[in-house]
Amino acid sequence: GGRFTLGVGVGWSREEFAAVGSDFATRGARADEALALLRHLFEGEGGFHGRFHEYERGVFAPRPPRRVRVMVGGGSEPALRRAAAWADEWQGVDPDPEVFRAARTRLGELTHRPVATGVRMAWTGGEEEFARAVARFRELAVAGADSVAVWFGEAEGFEERMVRFVAALR
Repeated sequence: GGRFTLGVGVGWSREEFAAVGSDFATRGARADEALALLRHLFEGEGGFHGRFHEYERGVFAPRPPRRVRVMVGGGSEPALRRAAAWADEWQGVDPDPEVFRAARTRLGELTHRPVATGVRMAWTGGEEEFARAVARFRELAVAGADSVAVWFGEAEGFEERMVRFVAALR
């Protein structure tokens, strides 16, 4: 129904890449090419020739009936360039509102097509953290975030935290 968004991030843990035998140094280039390949499979025709992936002929079916939305996460310059090139949405990871505003401005400099801007943050409990989390949410909205995703933790009581957080925003 058009509600699916593919979230893409390159990761930061060298140990995770080593565990699967992948080159940490090429993760950004691999992600860029994988996004190009996905767009080609979903929307293009003919062969694909990249540094990491290549084919001359093949069938990719069934194709999605609508354009697959892509969200790129991360706050680095390469992540912003990746979002500018391929994404429908960019998501920062718990940035300070001023850092978010600067990244949002930079994204606008890198592309003239519309890219939604969002942020992911966490509140997993605690009274002092609660007030800071609500304030941070509001500051990010004022800074121009199109969306703010809040993680409430996995520990018992996350449902109550969610309800309390939403009530505080009214």
